[in-house]
Amino acid sequence: MARESTPLIEKLSDSCSPNIGSGKKNEWSFEESSTLLVYSAENPSIKKAAYLLRDAIILAKSTSPFAHTDYLISSKSGEDADAYAQADGSIRMFRRILLHPLVGGVLRLCIFGLVMLSFLEPPSWCRGFGDGDSNTMNGCATAMSIKGVPLFYSDDSEEQIQDYYPNTGTTRLTVGQSLYLEWFFVAMLLLHTVLCLGKDNFSMENYFYLNAARLDLAPLTARRIRTAAIFRYVRVLTLILLVKGMVGFSLLNPERTFATLLRIILFISYSEGIQSEILIVMEIIPALATVALVLAMVIAFYGLIGVAAFYNTSEGTLHFSNFIEGVWSLFTSMTTVIYPDVMMAGYNDNRFVALYFVSFMMLTFFFFQNVILGLIVNIYNNSHEAKGVETDQAREDLCEKAFGLLTGGDVDYVTRQQLMAVFLILNDDCDEIEYVFT
Repeated sequence: MARESTPLIEKLSDSCSPNIGSGKKNEWSFEESSTLLVYSAENPSIKKAAYLLRDAIILAKSTSPFAHTDYLISSKSGEDADAYAQADGSIRMFRRILLHPLVGGVLRLCIFGLVMLSFLEPPSWCRGFGDGDSNTMNGCATAMSIKGVPLFYSDDSEEQIQDYYPNTGTTRLTVGQSLYLEWFFVAMLLLHTVLCLGKDNFSMENYFYLNAARLDLAPLTARRIRTAAIFRYVRVLTLILLVKGMVGFSLLNPERTFATLLRIILFISYSEGIQSEILIVMEIIPALATVALVLAMVIAFYGLIGVAAFYNTSEGTLHFSNFIEGVWSLFTSMTTVIYPDVMMAGYNDNRFVALYFVSFMMLTFFFFQNVILGLIVNIYNNSHEAKGVETDQAREDLCEKAFGLLTGGDVDYVTRQQLMAVFLILNDDCDEIEYVFT
């Protein structure tokens, strides 16, 4: 082992290399590497700075590469960074496995496969049908093959033999086949969960709380960790419920009504993109409350007028018999589902009725709904912009903290030895860096 070079250094441009202008990759001998390791051990601030820089690099690429590897912006960048750096080989092995692209691909395949299984498996409502020998494992084969003349039809062309339960051929699996596939997908997800626990040293506290309570984290990092912890709880609980349903599966009771819903929840708990959109929706809801309240007051006001104005008329009988009926008629009119049908009975009696309905539609459909739409768009755009600014600020803070640890606040520069020691730690102990750059 005469010469060594780091993948991180090789990916830097020549202008960033210590051998500026030489056009050669930075290389150092085994003795130099050993010297740097000793230097890092004698200066704990080097390791802490390296982990802060690792977080800054990952934060710049955190939108997708780690969405399915369960790796977050590090919760190990605080006082316990040294203990984390000295983790045994098994923890690092789990980290390497989780970071491998093949693991991420298999994980995405299993999550997507569980969702698609709901479209390909026999529906829950017909699983109790037998196929002649009381074998419900083939469940819906009997129900889907039933044909006959419909009891009700609109014209003579429909008076012919038809499928009672047409499904366009989407049901491709039997109950048994879908159950075996589900067991495979869930087993892979359980294995992934075990690997994640191994990465966290099989500590429930590390896995669910991510050590956030013991660390001085930036607001952005702390919020992401809290959100990730919630979705981890949801993920584990959903997997437990799915396993419970599969274990409790019986030929006498083959229906699993909530299986499809649980699969969708599981998909959301693994999808970083959907989680981000859910958080934005949670931000939008409070802002919409005021506008929605004013809109409800307008509908209620017009509902009261309608009940009084159309009393003992055909319009009142059809759509404004009471306050609740009037509010419902106006609400559906606002969505243009039954407008202008809802006003025709009153309009036929008196043309001035149009003033009531037209003014209502102008206020609700053309004004308030556009206000609501504009508010949603503005909040959505502002949220994305704010997250971008917040992310940049968090990266800048991490770099400033790392620089302060390296300089100790006494000088305004970093030595070559310090920089090379940081790169060596990033290369040898931070496997995540390799996957950020690839």
